[in-house]
Amino acid sequence: MSVTPQPERYVLAKHVSQPLGDIIQSMLQHSNNLFANTITRTLGRYYYGTGSFKAGVSAIKSILATKGKIPLSHTAMEDGSGLSRYNLISPIHLVDIVQYALSVPSLKEALAKDLPVSGRSGTLYRRMTSKEMAGKVFAKIGSMQGISTLSGYLYTRHHHQIIFSIMMNGFVAPLNQARQLQDAILRLTYRYA
Repeated sequence: MSVTPQPERYVLAKHVSQPLGDIIQSMLQHSNNLFANTITRTLGRYYYGTGSFKAGVSAIKSILATKGKIPLSHTAMEDGSGLSRYNLISPIHLVDIVQYALSVPSLKEALAKDLPVSGRSGTLYRRMTSKEMAGKVFAKIGSMQGISTLSGYLYTRHHHQIIFSIMMNGFVAPLNQARQLQDAILRLTYRYA
């Protein structure tokens, strides 16, 4: 009986990434689309054996339907970052997702730590910076040409927690004007809700 010799194997390179929690925090704080897309494909690989957007989106929909009881069958998701113009989700679904996350203690803690905060961190660092609004809004932005969104939650002056999703699309004005309108809506909500 002959034995085929096995070639020697060497590790040429090894890389250990940051912990997933740190990656998610960076993704949310700085709107890192590469991280979002990579996490989506990784979910597809983990749940369905294929690291594709289609498998990742299926995993996300399945997780939210099973754990959060949020049916997303009438949404269109093409990627993990939201950059595809074929992504279609309603504001109420985003509100449902935030509401579910806030109902799970570990996710609630992660949102409070990882989401950008008005006047304090990430993509909201320079938004709603007044003494009245700084530190009151925890939210994720989304923007492309003619599109500006802001979804998350805020604490009102009466200490009520309000979950919101503002989606603006089809506008031709500068992006800054859409963001100013979003901030004004949240200021009014802060004062009067």
